Amino acid sequence: MALPTNSQQSLDLFETDATPANGVSMPMNPRKRRALVALMHGPLAREDFDRTVGCSNGPDLILALRRIGFHIPCELKSHRDRDGRDVRFGVYELSACDRAIVARWLSAKEG
Repeated sequence: MALPTNSQQSLDLFETDATPANGVSMPMNPRKRRALVALMHGPLAREDFDRTVGCSNGPDLILALRRIGFHIPCELKSHRDRDGRDVRFGVYELSACDRAIVARWLSAKEG
């Protein structure tokens, strides 16, 4: 899915309803805003993302942001859980393009 090509289109994602490719209107609600601001501070493991943003289904929120046009890659990391089992968990991070869009939005809000 292509991202907006100019800064005004990018900023509009935060000010009005966004319409993903399937034509369903998706408002940029406070939870989505919190998610993007949190990701501007750096990568977040899925559980940390849920706690920071205030949601219980981080992957669904990430999917909603991707449908708007953000990339938000997820890197799978290996870990050993408290029971000694090898597990993998996702870490979300904004792409460089995503960061530029969110940074423009944040600077416009502060100015």
